[in-house]
Amino acid sequence: LYIGLTLSLQDENSKVLLQQFMPEIRSRLLLLFTQQTAAMLDTDGGKTELMNKIKGVVNLPLAGQHSITVSDVLFNAFILR
Repeated sequence: LYIGLTLSLQDENSKVLLQQFMPEIRSRLLLLFTQQTAAMLDTDGGKTELMNKIKGVVNLPLAGQHSITVSDVLFNAFILR
């Protein structure tokens, strides 16, 4: 699985927090991606569900109760082998 994505954020504060907590967010996303199967991601519905899961994982509270608000997830690349 190879995914390139862009996160649309609700506000400038979310952008600052995303940059500050990028290692934690990247780790959360990698764990999410390892839980997916080819059968789940082979359909449009599966990709849409993954987009919603990505929003949920990124929107989880960060250290110090900071939170990021993702308004949309856009795939730039999606390669499934």
